[in-house]
Parts: sequence; structure tokens; C-alpha cells
Amino acid sequence: MREGGSLPKISAEQLTPTELAADERLPVFVRFAHFSDGWIARSPSEPALIGDARYSLDASAFEPIWGIRYNEAAASVPVEWVSRTRNRRLGLGDLWSEIKGCHPAYRPIIVEH
Repeated sequence: MREGGSLPKISAEQLTPTELAADERLPVFVRFAHFSDGWIARSPSEPALIGDARYSLDASAFEPIWGIRYNEAAASVPVEWVSRTRNRRLGLGDLWSEIKGCHPAYRPIIVEH
């Protein structure tokens, strides 16, 4: 087992006034929530980034691979798509140890009867 974390999902009611500053912003959120099956959360390292919580760059913490970012109301692009798929830097040795279940960050699961 590898230790993980948790964070709250967000809904449209939790968007900031800046994120809702223009009419076209809410439909973008609703569409992203739909295609993420409602599993959306703010990135802990970048709160302006709302990501698909089903997928993360890090196995032990939420770092969204993709999501949406709201820009200032006057920006030419009010909401932008963010893809961080190229940011995952995991060596083949680390990847293989995760697949085999022997990564140094893993610890045994203790089952109590």
C-alpha cells in the first residue's frame, strides 16, 4: 500500500466571484464537471487550477494531469484548458517498481481480524 491523501470535491457553488465574472464561465465548469464525472478538485499546489481528481501526476498527492484555469475577467481567454501530461517525470525503474508493488514508498497492508 502507498500512503495517499484526500481533498474535497468542488461544485459550481464553490466557484469564486472572479471565476464566475462572465456568463460563459459557468457552462465551462459544468461541462468539465460532466466529463470528469463530478470528480473535480482544486490543485493544492495551484488553487486556480481545477482538475480531474481521477487522474494525478503523483500517486501520493493530487497534482492534476489536466483541468481548467480561470483567468482575469478582462483576459482574451476567460477559461483555459491546462494539460500537464508532459510534466510526469517518472523513471522506468520507478515505474517498474510501482507496477511490481515493490516501490520504496509502499508499505505493507495490515489486516486485523
